Amino acid sequence: SETGGHLAPSLGVVELTVALHALYDSPRDKMLWDVGHQGYIHKVLTGRKSRMHTLRQY
Repeated sequence: SETGGHLAPSLGVVELTVALHALYDSPRDKMLWDVGHQGYIHKVLTGRKSRMHTLRQY
């Protein structure tokens, strides 16, 4: 990959994110993520993958 990025935290919340989307009515029901990189899956599920050009780098 060109950018290393921060994938592990995102992978750790995949099941949680899918379950929350099944249970709640997004975007009417708001979801708050404590750190940005854990919201990547949420962005993919809500159709914003094309707007994610890079992963955060530290």
